[in-house]
Amino acid sequence: MKRIKGIVCGLLLVLMLHVNTMPLFAASEVTTTIADIFTTNITTSGSQVTLAVGVKKDAGVTSGKIVVSYDESMMTVSSAKGNNIWEMEDINTIATKDNKKAVSYAWVDSDLKNAEGTMLTITFQSTAAGAGKEVAVQTDVVELYQGDNVVSVPTKTVTDTVKLPADTTTTVPEKTIIDQIKNAQPGETITIPVHDGNTVISKAIMEAAQGRDVYLRFQMDNGVVWLVHGTDIKTPKDIDLGIKLNTNNIPQKAINAIGDDKAKYQMQFTLSYEGEFGTTITVIIPLGDAAVGYFANLYYYNPTTGELEFVESCKVGADGNAIFHLTHASDYVVVVSENDGAKLAAKTQAKKTGDETNVAGYVLLLGAAAVVLAEAARKKVKHA
Repeated sequence: MKRIKGIVCGLLLVLMLHVNTMPLFAASEVTTTIADIFTTNITTSGSQVTLAVGVKKDAGVTSGKIVVSYDESMMTVSSAKGNNIWEMEDINTIATKDNKKAVSYAWVDSDLKNAEGTMLTITFQSTAAGAGKEVAVQTDVVELYQGDNVVSVPTKTVTDTVKLPADTTTTVPEKTIIDQIKNAQPGETITIPVHDGNTVISKAIMEAAQGRDVYLRFQMDNGVVWLVHGTDIKTPKDIDLGIKLNTNNIPQKAINAIGDDKAKYQMQFTLSYEGEFGTTITVIIPLGDAAVGYFANLYYYNPTTGELEFVESCKVGADGNAIFHLTHASDYVVVVSENDGAKLAAKTQAKKTGDETNVAGYVLLLGAAAVVLAEAARKKVKHA
């Protein structure tokens, strides 16, 4: 039954988003007001703003679509999710309303006419441009049905206003993050701003995400993004995500020893943390437009050997970002090149292996020669 509902819901969503001019049902209209059906509540916590859209008891609505629009220069969406009142289908984060960024949500379930509670929660992250300013979040009812009956809503818009904090670098409280993780839908991404001077992610946050199908997106002030998937967390621990770009800790001779004759430029970075992360963490490094289309080859500096060890290679996308996967902290260098670092590393390894084989061969030959000479000397002594 759940699978059938999902299929019906998906079909309805496609119709709602792409053929809004077509009536879904040929039915009579029921007139009501938006206040008879929905509630909205907007709150702030640190640098985050949360809008909760609720449905009133006995509202009787069984399907519909709402659009929430906002000024993306003032704040961005960190997460948006349904709260299991209905079997919600798509969150469309690329919608627009009156030239403003918007989130749209559609649902259908004829069995839950008397649903009550929060149906949609959207969390925004305020931007530096919005610091200390008052912003408006607009909720529009696009379509609404009670069974086969179209609900006519004369006033379709509710506008909530809130004043953003003057300090947009305020750290989001740990409890807020943990609550978001616990309430996240499977596959949901939760964006968490991480500011200079407070870059440690607590063990409690990692424990809350461990084993869950939820992505934690940590946004650093310098443009670096860390991504952690809850199912990858093996050993939760406090992790310092501090990262310094354009450092100079790796000797140039170690970089030259790579032998990349088609390298364009390099960029070193250093992590504040030391040791193993206890998980695989995806890191997105901004390299800029000059790197677009080239290979970004990542090397780890081994302080014991004084050499670089190849880690991973990726093609730099149109956004100028390189994506790598790390398991431990160290000094790293990204070499932007026409060469694929993986192939270059394989060729270098093959050459080393060949050299070692040749050396072994020479040793065997010398050993054999020594045996022959010894035998000749023995015979000469005997005959003497």
